[in-house]
Amino acid sequence: MTDPYRRREAVRDLAELRVPVDRAVAALDGLGSSREHVVYTLTAENVLNLLARHRDGALSTEDCRRWVRALRECVDVGLEPEFADLLERFLASPVTPEWAAVWAERLRASGDEFEPINGFAGRSEFRRFQQWITDRLADGTLTEVPVTSPYGQFDERWFRTSDGQTWRWVWQDGPFNGLFARVR
Repeated sequence: MTDPYRRREAVRDLAELRVPVDRAVAALDGLGSSREHVVYTLTAENVLNLLARHRDGALSTEDCRRWVRALRECVDVGLEPEFADLLERFLASPVTPEWAAVWAERLRASGDEFEPINGFAGRSEFRRFQQWITDRLADGTLTEVPVTSPYGQFDERWFRTSDGQTWRWVWQDGPFNGLFARVR
């Protein structure tokens, strides 16, 4: 039977890069895993740290491959809920030299620029927001998805961010001033 404390610390050593990747992977090889509970939650910050170390030359592409492969095989590692979809895609993606820059940008852009708007302050703000949406669709930051649960009788569009969040844009229809909000 695996000591849960040792298992958690070994996974943490790997995820947080507290020890060299080879040493962390070797330590995990001797420990079983528990399907019954999560011993560690992988975060976007863990991945950004990995990518920064790769960018700075402290980790090779092969180190990153081993890190990803080892964490992908850990059935007792959870994913940070806010970034779960993005982290899942990250762990499933092929590790190439170009991969680090692409994923660092995706994680940095994941939802940071989205803030709720509870009522547009007039037509000019609505038009500026409309242009902002058009620009986000063009650069791939947003993808339009079907509306599955309408906000009353108002016209609206739904969008998915690169990290899997869904946001709704509801048009103004006086006296309602519209909104842009995350779909829960």
